[in-house]
Amino acid sequence: MTAPGDESSINQETPATTWTILLAKWVVLSQASLHLPKSEDGERWRSAIPAIINLQAVTHAMGDMDDIEDDERGPSFIKAKVLVQEQASTLHALWHDEPLPEMLTDCLSDANDAIELAQRTGLEWIVVGERLEFPHPGELIAILLATGFDGDLYVPTPGVDLFTDSPCAFLMARDGAPVHGKHAQIVADFLGDEAELGEGRQFRQVYRQFDFLKGGPVRDLVSDWKTIQSGQPLLVQGIQQGQACGVTLPGKKGPPMKVLPVEFAINESEA
Repeated sequence: MTAPGDESSINQETPATTWTILLAKWVVLSQASLHLPKSEDGERWRSAIPAIINLQAVTHAMGDMDDIEDDERGPSFIKAKVLVQEQASTLHALWHDEPLPEMLTDCLSDANDAIELAQRTGLEWIVVGERLEFPHPGELIAILLATGFDGDLYVPTPGVDLFTDSPCAFLMARDGAPVHGKHAQIVADFLGDEAELGEGRQFRQVYRQFDFLKGGPVRDLVSDWKTIQSGQPLLVQGIQQGQACGVTLPGKKGPPMKVLPVEFAINESEA
């Protein structure tokens, strides 16, 4: 198993290029606002332009958080959240007791979602063999903590098999910082050849779903971390913000269960 050698993500566009394009769009937006009608509605839309630009700036800045030093990430997220709250107050004051237009609620939602996703960015491993038989993660947890890992780790429930294409582990540094290569390699070595590093950057849960009329489990459903599905969640937290979590011991081993299909919820977040 191999882990990523580069500890930061590589974007197709450089941050400087991206911000130059955005700045050009904001200049056009500001110029267009000069032609809004001299009505009450036109005036408040004109007054809303700085807030719209600030919200878009926060949204796009979250995509560059891998370039921020680890000790600056926490304060940067606090500043971003305060800025979004300030813009929300400005917009609600402009529209008084009226509902905000959909465009503005989308801007606020995009900014908040971008902050949340940036704080939860990590590495996801996927089962590539027919099944992954995962032992108790006590040794893995101890090694990670001994090497200074202070983020979050999710692993399969001990003694529960996972099948081809299922997420099987997620490693996230504190505040979503780039995962150190040595920590990624430790997880990769522990998982072995039945798992490989995937492209997902946010945690996804796996739910084992049952049909008792058919006599038991029928599929494993993979869903984004925000959406709770029916069934038994199979990934458990082994480390939370640098602290070991209690993970139950595996039960008595029985005969191998049949291979289940792995399916994906249509409402999962884009990784």
